[in-house]
Amino acid sequence: MNLLVKDICTIPFFQPAIKTTRRVIKFFKKSTHANSHLRSARKTFKVTRGLVSIGKTRFGTMYFSGASVQRCLPAIRDLCGNGTVTIPDVNESFMPDTAETLSFQLLLSQLLAVIGPPAKAIKCMESSFANAADVYEFWLAVQAAFEEVSKKNTVKLPVAVLEKIRRLCNYRFNQTINEAPSDIFVTAFFLVPANRNADILKHINPLSIVPITIHRDTISGLVASTSVNANTNQTLLRIGKFLVSQLRFEYESKDDSPIHGLDAGLALAKLNEQIVAYAKGAWPFNRTFTDKANVVKYWRDFLDHDNADVLAVLCNLVSDWCLSCLLTTRIRSTSQ
Repeated sequence: MNLLVKDICTIPFFQPAIKTTRRVIKFFKKSTHANSHLRSARKTFKVTRGLVSIGKTRFGTMYFSGASVQRCLPAIRDLCGNGTVTIPDVNESFMPDTAETLSFQLLLSQLLAVIGPPAKAIKCMESSFANAADVYEFWLAVQAAFEEVSKKNTVKLPVAVLEKIRRLCNYRFNQTINEAPSDIFVTAFFLVPANRNADILKHINPLSIVPITIHRDTISGLVASTSVNANTNQTLLRIGKFLVSQLRFEYESKDDSPIHGLDAGLALAKLNEQIVAYAKGAWPFNRTFTDKANVVKYWRDFLDHDNADVLAVLCNLVSDWCLSCLLTTRIRSTSQ
């Protein structure tokens, strides 16, 4: 998602807003005089938080920086209007009641409307409570948010820009979810019991264009019909292949039988049965699941269950692996 924000920010349409935002933040950061007056003006206009700097590689900070400028606009306009400060190159964009001010305000609103969802998702995934299932879930939230922006278009973005952003969203979504080295994120989402019957699993990417298939009917001639990219069975097949690959890795990387002393063939047979049973919500996976925050405990309770043990072992391994990856990602993001 960090790269999605970067991609969107490279669209020429947003460059004026980004340039002005960078300029005003840099000005107040370097000028002690201006920053002091801004703090006083913020108190007058009851703006509790100040300007936020833009990170060099954490592209999501562009949103929080832009939002901080938007938040401080009344105070900055007051300072520019009464001549207390003059911001080089972009001062006209902050003079009260001018066309430049209104233009910048609109451009900034348009930028924030499209980079806000991925930037907020990045922030959420930096939480210590985030897990691999959240990666897919937040991607869905980002895609759905942009779908809403496209349909309502309250910020009046040009159609060409909306289409460009849609392509970028789909490209980064596919890169992370559909064309990634493994299906870890979709699998983790599916292994949360509350999600296993989610309709979204029938159509992995809500922003993708549903293809039209043309077939010939012997009676009525040509008839157009729609088909989705991924139905439940295809998604389950992807998940099954991933879990089987993890089972194979466990048996190939360890000398003895790593799962309750089962040989590989029996473990594979049990895994296939257990995946199907879990997908259907059949026994023993029909127990009530109420605590979404405690998925790990749910699967640990099945570790010694003869009808759920293989799947439970793999789920716990996947959970541990994901936790390690997410911790590494958080460390990298906070050090940039």
